[in-house]
Amino acid sequence: MAYRVSNTLTTTNGNTYANTAEWISDHGPCGTQAPSLVNGSLTLLDSTSVRCVKTFNDQAGHEALKAETASGKTNLAYTVSDIVKETI
Repeated sequence: MAYRVSNTLTTTNGNTYANTAEWISDHGPCGTQAPSLVNGSLTLLDSTSVRCVKTFNDQAGHEALKAETASGKTNLAYTVSDIVKETI
């Protein structure tokens, strides 16, 4: 069964964004383009936050990406909140 993770990312660097492209330019794709994903997207919520949705083949795919990200990026310039994880 597929596994979807949704959360809100809010910048902590003081910048504001008019669109998702500006967010990506500043923060990168935030895992939404990882090869292990079935689908990934970022949607601008307001001038400082995006909704990040990633769909994996299974929960193990999510755990692998999470471990990879944690080992390589310790100083993200955004907070993560409103985390929803669900099997679909």
